Amino acid sequence: MINRTILAESGYGEEAELPTRFLQGYAGDEFLSKFLAEMIRSAKIEGLNAEKGLGCFGWDGKTYMDSLRAYVVHTPPLIEAARMVGASPEYTLADYAAIVHRIKRVSYTISAEGIGHMAERLEHAAIAGKVDFIEHTNHWFIAAAEEFIAELEDLLDSMEKQRQKHSRTSSDSATLETILDAAGNNDMGVMDGVVKKLEQYCYQFEADLLPWIKEQIEKGEFGEIKEWLTPQETVLFVEA
Repeated sequence: MINRTILAESGYGEEAELPTRFLQGYAGDEFLSKFLAEMIRSAKIEGLNAEKGLGCFGWDGKTYMDSLRAYVVHTPPLIEAARMVGASPEYTLADYAAIVHRIKRVSYTISAEGIGHMAERLEHAAIAGKVDFIEHTNHWFIAAAEEFIAELEDLLDSMEKQRQKHSRTSSDSATLETILDAAGNNDMGVMDGVVKKLEQYCYQFEADLLPWIKEQIEKGEFGEIKEWLTPQETVLFVEA
């Protein structure tokens, strides 16, 4: 999870140039969530209703991604249990029904409708005592579930790599210079564009600076922005 950190945790001393600190950060939560949601939507994994799943999670791509990851981690033991129970006379139909019910429930939670529907049919068959149907269908169900989970794992690996690409770990002095030039020239158009770019990130240091810049823009106080962002030795006090 991407978290903001306070200056006291940064390991920096009491003095540093403000521009260096300002643009050290990570992809902002809202931007990251939308980015991940779009990745999930475009993946087109058979049996996963991504639109419905994202809707159930408030279109929060990060939360949905975490839920998909939990599914990938915790569902395989249930699949293995279904394999063992379906192949062994030592287990009852009630045992099998309980297992596929859990698979159905967790699958529908993430809108994995393909696996959820198959698990539901097998649950109903177990309750109805349809042993022949279970014996004929169980191995197909397990194979489909394992393939689905493998595809989810590939998607999650890809999403994690893309998420890391959107991490910002070094300062962006060029963006600061653009802000300074725009403030000096009272260029509202350039300033608005830079602010939109900066809003894609949250920052470890001086996290309140971007809201302050936006407030000054609304007031038309470009001189204040230029004065504040001009490189200088700025003493920042850290509480003990």
